Amino acid sequence: MWLALRSTFKLFESRAYGERLGIEPLGGELFSTSALGVLDACDLTNDILSHCFRKLGWFLDSESRSMIRVSYGSLNVEEFGSVYEGLLEYDPKLTKKGAGFSFNLVRGEGRSASGSYYTPEELTQPLIHHSLDHVIGAKKSQDDAVAGLLSITVCDAACGSGHFLLGAARRIGLELARARTGHEQPAPGDVRRGVRDAIRNCIYGVDVNPYAVELCRVALWLEAHEPGEPLNFLDHRIKCGDAVVGLGRQEDLGRGIANEAFKTRPGDEKTVAAMYRKSNKKERNDTSSKQDVWSFSENVDKDLVILQAFIKRVTIMPETTPEEIEHKKREYMGMLSGPNFSHLKTLADMQTAQFFLPKIEANQGILCTEADYRSYLVGETAMTGSGQVGAAREVAQRKLFFHWFLEFPEVFAEGGFDCMVGNPPFLGGQRLTGTFGNDYADWLKAEYAPARSIDLVGFFFRRYFDLLRPSGHFGLLATNTIAQGGTREGGLQVISEAGGEITFAVRSMPWPGVAAVSVSLVAISKGSFKGHMRLDGRGVKIISTYLDDSEDLGDPFPLVRNADKSFQGSIVLGKGFVLEPEEAEALIRKDEKNRDVILPYLNGEDLNSRPDQSPSRYVINFFDWPIEKAKEYSDCFRIVEEKVRPERARKKKDGTFTVRKPRREKWWQFAERASKLYRAIEPLERVLVVVLHSKILIIATSPCTSVFSHALAVFGLDDNASFTLLNSFAHEHWAWKYSGTIREAGIRYSPSRAFETYPFPSNGGLSHVIFVKLTELGMRYISDRKRIMASLNVGLTKLYNQFHNCGLEGIHGDLTDTQVGEKYGKETLNLWKHLKSPTDAINFNDAVARIKEFRQLHTKLDLAVLEAYGWTDIDLAHDFYEVDYLPENDRIRYTMSPEARKEVLKRLLKLNHRYHDEEVAEGIADEKGKPIKGAKKKSKKTVDDYSMHSELFPPEERGELV
Repeated sequence: MWLALRSTFKLFESRAYGERLGIEPLGGELFSTSALGVLDACDLTNDILSHCFRKLGWFLDSESRSMIRVSYGSLNVEEFGSVYEGLLEYDPKLTKKGAGFSFNLVRGEGRSASGSYYTPEELTQPLIHHSLDHVIGAKKSQDDAVAGLLSITVCDAACGSGHFLLGAARRIGLELARARTGHEQPAPGDVRRGVRDAIRNCIYGVDVNPYAVELCRVALWLEAHEPGEPLNFLDHRIKCGDAVVGLGRQEDLGRGIANEAFKTRPGDEKTVAAMYRKSNKKERNDTSSKQDVWSFSENVDKDLVILQAFIKRVTIMPETTPEEIEHKKREYMGMLSGPNFSHLKTLADMQTAQFFLPKIEANQGILCTEADYRSYLVGETAMTGSGQVGAAREVAQRKLFFHWFLEFPEVFAEGGFDCMVGNPPFLGGQRLTGTFGNDYADWLKAEYAPARSIDLVGFFFRRYFDLLRPSGHFGLLATNTIAQGGTREGGLQVISEAGGEITFAVRSMPWPGVAAVSVSLVAISKGSFKGHMRLDGRGVKIISTYLDDSEDLGDPFPLVRNADKSFQGSIVLGKGFVLEPEEAEALIRKDEKNRDVILPYLNGEDLNSRPDQSPSRYVINFFDWPIEKAKEYSDCFRIVEEKVRPERARKKKDGTFTVRKPRREKWWQFAERASKLYRAIEPLERVLVVVLHSKILIIATSPCTSVFSHALAVFGLDDNASFTLLNSFAHEHWAWKYSGTIREAGIRYSPSRAFETYPFPSNGGLSHVIFVKLTELGMRYISDRKRIMASLNVGLTKLYNQFHNCGLEGIHGDLTDTQVGEKYGKETLNLWKHLKSPTDAINFNDAVARIKEFRQLHTKLDLAVLEAYGWTDIDLAHDFYEVDYLPENDRIRYTMSPEARKEVLKRLLKLNHRYHDEEVAEGIADEKGKPIKGAKKKSKKTVDDYSMHSELFPPEERGELV
């Protein structure tokens, strides 16, 4: 059977084998002996091969537990994507078993590490429509529409199995068929020929996974294949490489060696790294050398012209027989190994490789600084036999550097790609170093500056945009963090400042599959866009980098007046620190002295779930004490030593420690003590707190006697007026816009982006009467909320679920639970069932009335805040609205109207800019809003200045928190 199968493959490999049987060869590598790899030299028994066929042809259904035949004939080409996604879930594992081996697939980290997912049709088509269709429209309007369409270049830089590229090829192929036939609905044969020509002329793809590249080629072969014709040559169009590691354009060769390449990383020798860093800086500062850098351009241009001419000649070579395709392949491989390509690739590799070579004494002969690189550039130093060149080439091959202007010279001769589409990998910025290494992360930060710790998808957005030609378009998928925080600033914001316009966006939607992720769809034009913009399915005049339609007034600045007033709680890092109440009581009974280091521990769940918001547990806290003093509390010290010390000393599989050195050495202390927080609140009795990650943003109050968890933000404010301002919908909407989100779960509150930038009302428009109103409303809001939570026996989250429940109404008559749920909704049913317990002190209808009164109190609070700003001309129109930045399945809120929200946010941003300008003029802040050291702040009173730093009002009027 094995010999017969190999013979069958040969029939399709070459004309010499199949001609007598009338079988036309396919060419390519699909049925070549090289596709079999080591199996070509093996003999397989019939039993083994039959077993393989059974495994390929049948599978065990998980529900019916019966064997079901796989129908390969009914599989669409797109199914390769699901195959690819499935393969990423597993790693092959060979186990020695007796005299032989057993092969198994084990769960791996391929997909989670790469953040790769197969993209379903409902996500690919909108992005193709809002990017490629603009290009097609422009090309069709040319005198020769067919030539125009065939000149389109479309690329997916993370192509996977080619789903986006298949969609693009079909779209271009249909338009080609229409242009050639003049029919709106061309015959299937004409469309197929159009698709084949589109794949041959227009489609480009790159992926870091070689198996994905093979799958993509196969998918395109199957889509384009016509009976009797061989498979297209695709090696020059679908390539393997890391799309974001390498140079984009030929001009990048002139940048030289970046100083960041010699940053000291784990495993480097500090003295070696410092020496090379110092030399490189000096050489880059040498003004005479900068002219030398550009003296190489003539040679580079000559090499590129030769490559461009070569690739054009290869492209137009016929592909009607396997022999022609093999000749085409030989010519192309000859170009890749030729002197012109090799020279330019080596230069690009040397520039990139310095980030990835360890800075150790043993490597001093192969590290390359600016002067060395410049010498190679201008031809003063020969590349042959150079250790520096050899090292760069080795790293490039191992790390799969991809230099776009070299790999696709014909595209960049025309300025770049017309269109780029795709689904770049999803991987959070905090995971880049752990997944790919410090060298990889540092390359990204340097190459895509000013991007810092941003999600991987942000780097892909930057690269895609850079590779577009002027007036080009791209359509990409991203996690919804693309429009949030640092990823927005290092991605969409940089693109916008470089002339990119967002033309289409779906702000957030759940992935239509098993992946627990929310995604955004974004299309961008490189240059001015004259078409219609669409945001979340509606026409708009502008789409900002926040993926909303607000006027682009820029970003808010951090304000010096808000500095050192918001903090994250302590990062304990060690379960051994945390005690249950009975454990804490036992330790204190044993030795009253232990009370010094056993403190209440308030976390997010306690704050949002417990009716009295009190801590449910305690924590051992040795502050910043030396180990000798901590040992004086022997009982508590022993617990930490036994439970925390081993945890801090754990190692990863690769032998490196899981925690940083300072945390290992001072294992008896919290990982982050938040000392600034506790110093700031020391004079206060109470503070304002908020859970950093929550469904609904709710500001609460808490005594200062607790240790605050890292899950909390703590504000060094103790007055009711500040409480009122921070609990207003104005601050809530500001926080949602400038903080981030946690998938579908809610807000990720950022003190630096939401609080430090928030423009509190200044005393210029704040009268004593208004301040007292804010104070009294805050006092009443706190007391009423506490009473409601106590009477309903619910925490903040459940209370605000009802606050925002538009179906909450009094219920009259004897209704079953099912009837209540059907008529009033899930949230109302939750409250109904909760209050059916006979121990509750309040009945359902009384609870409804109190919650409705509480809503009205919040309305009054918002109106008072608006009055404090002097913006009483805005009609807040409180009611239940769909809030478009919230998840689709949970976006109804009792709040101000969308129109009012836009206007309030616009005025707050303008006020932030005004405060910033004032602080810069005073000399207390720089242009970016950072405090200037040593500068003294002039008296500029805000609301909290009245209450905390001013004697304008006596204590009884300042309104300390109740």
